[in-house]
Amino acid sequence: MSQASFSVLGAGNMGLILLKSLVSLPFTSPEKISVFDPDPLSMKKAGKYKVRTARHLKEAVEGKAFVVLAVKPQIVTALLNEIRDFLLPEAVVISVAAGVSIEKIQTVLKRDQKVARAMPNTPAILKKGMTALAYSGSLSSEEKAFVRRIFNRVGKTIVVTEDKMDAVTALSGSGPAYVFTFVEALVEGGVKMGLSESAAYQMATQTLFGAVKMLIKLDLTPAEQIKKVTSPGGTTLAGLAMLESGRFKDIVISAMEAAAKRSAELGRV
Repeated sequence: MSQASFSVLGAGNMGLILLKSLVSLPFTSPEKISVFDPDPLSMKKAGKYKVRTARHLKEAVEGKAFVVLAVKPQIVTALLNEIRDFLLPEAVVISVAAGVSIEKIQTVLKRDQKVARAMPNTPAILKKGMTALAYSGSLSSEEKAFVRRIFNRVGKTIVVTEDKMDAVTALSGSGPAYVFTFVEALVEGGVKMGLSESAAYQMATQTLFGAVKMLIKLDLTPAEQIKKVTSPGGTTLAGLAMLESGRFKDIVISAMEAAAKRSAELGRV
């Protein structure tokens, strides 16, 4: 399939990230991509990619082989009801709406539509994202490969069964915010102990960057890494003991469970 046509519904942060990915792909071109968002400023940003900025949903969706739903989960049902009559029965719907199941999309559309669910995360803006993908059974291997190539342009991808998507949302989808909170705590701790905020921020971010690189590059588990940097009676052990006393890992796991629960709730809206 050459020069595939796309519709991107929603030109917020993630919609624009995916739009940038699409225009760089060899199997489509800007004139084959239509975008719709009710916000004029978002449409102006989308227009910078030389794609077609549609005046209404019908114009954006009609005749398109792939339709990307880059909107909040709370409005997916209303949006699907609006586009159902314009959507090609053979089109692939790509949804990045957290919690919204393939079955729900097909139920609202009243047919066995081809659907790909994707859960990217915000580091996609720097092409360092992590996206999990799940497909309905009706997609061809070529269509699955096309969808995956879109998200490979903004980071790494993994294919999972759909029942794992709430867990994905809780881990990689919400994960950057947990990391930002941890860095914020490191910085506040550094300032409390006399460091300037700028110095504490530089040390916290570089320390995190280096630690993650070690996890990726060195053939050691997190537990083995901890053992290597912890001396008996040393400073790291004292800090880790305090984290354990505050049930740090349990809190992180509880945060993930809360996020997964909310993802499931959004799918029922």
